[in-house]
Amino acid sequence: MNLTRGTKNKTGHKETLTRVESDLVACKERERRRKLSFRGKKWNFEEEEEESRGSETSCKAEDESQAFFQEEQRGFHPGGERIDDFVRESARDLQRIEGDIRGP
Repeated sequence: MNLTRGTKNKTGHKETLTRVESDLVACKERERRRKLSFRGKKWNFEEEEEESRGSETSCKAEDESQAFFQEEQRGFHPGGERIDDFVRESARDLQRIEGDIRGP
């Protein structure tokens, strides 16, 4: 009777060890997949971060270009007014000269 009980215990232990081993293998596989998923997410994050830096740099360059354009426009505006004033004055001078040539 002791021999039968010992065999049963041994069989029970083997089943338990087999179950634990199976659980361990499954756990290692889950861990491997989790690490792969993490690496993929990290790679995607780094790629998006790099794109974001590129976009930020592009936006800064665009802002600087816009600011330069606006400064340029401000510089041309007074110049344009001066040209308009010169044209008006020249037209008046031309009319006065024509009037002088025709006489009173």
